[in-house]
Amino acid sequence: YMINENNEVKISTDEGFEIIKVITKMGMKQTIVDAMKNIMKLEERKNKETIKLRTEMIKKVGNDRYRELTEEEKVLLSDEVLAEENNKIGENLTNVNSETAALYLDLIFEFVSKIPNAKKELYKTLSEIFEKDVKEIEKQAVEETIEMLKQIANSSTFKSLFAFFK
Repeated sequence: YMINENNEVKISTDEGFEIIKVITKMGMKQTIVDAMKNIMKLEERKNKETIKLRTEMIKKVGNDRYRELTEEEKVLLSDEVLAEENNKIGENLTNVNSETAALYLDLIFEFVSKIPNAKKELYKTLSEIFEKDVKEIEKQAVEETIEMLKQIANSSTFKSLFAFFK
């Protein structure tokens, strides 16, 4: 199957439309659109907290010294800043990560529970994207199928497809 420069599964236009058809038949379109909106909001919150953390790190060592730090030293400095009293950045980042994980778990559970609504179409689409026989998809371990679904969900093509609907 095709992999792009970001090491993501590459989805053709035709395959993208097949994915939309499967998701619509499963009754998942609005759920996915809403989840994508929430994920973007969470990413925005995470970015704001990361910027706050970087600002605190620069305050602590100065801009010139910060630029000279290795990645390892920056990790140690961030740990030091996050450990300081009254620092809510770490707590906020943890909350964002927890909310994101919960959102993905809910989405995955709902998606998997609705697969029977469009099982044949899903197998056909997976077989096209991953260049495997439909029978092979049907018989493979569920972990392999879930991994395929994860690769699709993490692809920039999939994300841009659903960003279009928001």
